[in-house]
Amino acid sequence: MISRRPRRTQAYKKKTLKAKSAALTTKAKTLIKGDDKAPIENASGRITNETVAKHREEVLKGAKRFIYPLQHSKHRIAIISTAIAVLALVSLVIYISLILYRYQHTGIFAYNLTKIIPLPVARVDGQFVSYEDYLFELRHSMHFQRTQEAVDFSTEEGQKMLVYLKQQALERAKDNTVVRELAKQNNIKITEQEINAQMDLILKQGTSGQSLDAIEKTLAEFYGWSIKDWKRVLKMQLMKQRLIPNLDTETTQKGDNILNQLTGGASFADLAKLNSQDDLSKDKGGSLGIINIDNTNLPQSFIDVAFNLNEGEYSNLVESTIKDEKGKNILVVQIIRADKVINDKEREISHILLKYKNIDEKINQYKTDYGVTNYIKV
Repeated sequence: MISRRPRRTQAYKKKTLKAKSAALTTKAKTLIKGDDKAPIENASGRITNETVAKHREEVLKGAKRFIYPLQHSKHRIAIISTAIAVLALVSLVIYISLILYRYQHTGIFAYNLTKIIPLPVARVDGQFVSYEDYLFELRHSMHFQRTQEAVDFSTEEGQKMLVYLKQQALERAKDNTVVRELAKQNNIKITEQEINAQMDLILKQGTSGQSLDAIEKTLAEFYGWSIKDWKRVLKMQLMKQRLIPNLDTETTQKGDNILNQLTGGASFADLAKLNSQDDLSKDKGGSLGIINIDNTNLPQSFIDVAFNLNEGEYSNLVESTIKDEKGKNILVVQIIRADKVINDKEREISHILLKYKNIDEKINQYKTDYGVTNYIKV
């Protein structure tokens, strides 16, 4: 009779499977925690208590092989990018130095470059003179000579003319820098409204029917200017005019002294003969004869004051701009007297005129006193 092994019940199989599962779970937890003292089965190719630390090191080394090359690559890219940026910057500096400071290009590209990068062309009393300001002054002079005087700058004579224009433009750029600095020191600011008012006055005093469009066309033809460029020039002119009384205090003091003598009863005609700088009227006691309110040869400020005086009255000091014998605008201060009121549109007028000193003399003295350094040779 053959003996048979007793069958294992279903409950027994479940119990055995559960025990093996628990044992495997314990081994996994032990490996994860890195518990070297926990018992691990020592079989070929398996991790034991003695080899678990070594195994961790090998795993970390394997990870480093992937991490370190990436770090080295980023560092290398940063170095290369920095080197390229430095090389580009050095190349740009060399290029700018060549076209502006060595070859002194005056074309539109060089001009636009100086608009973007605030480069100096000279220095006055520690204040940098803008290269853009220099080219602005130079280019309009060149445009006038080329279009109106037919100067060919490629010829020998043209080159001589160009040298002269460069010298003049450089001096004007320095003067502009000095004027801006002095205006800043004297808290003088020119507003957009003042510039527009000056434009309106020029249009009013110009040829009959002259319009802003006509002015713009003339500016473009003669100087290559836009209206914006013209406003820039007017702003500098107004700044100079406003600055003159601050620089020439002697003239205003002289005018105040004349007013004090008039108040004390001195003769207006005698003071005019003695002090007035109007050669056409001083010997006549300052008399200008009969003036019409619509006279456009006289400054508007003169007309406004003269026609608001009663007969026999004289004004305080009145500042205005007149043209000298060379047709150049100069700033003056004068005392105006209404000798006789004829009607609403006519007055018999006398005046005592005092000319302010030329601001160019003050600017040149400033440059001499504080020194000038040029960064280009012209």
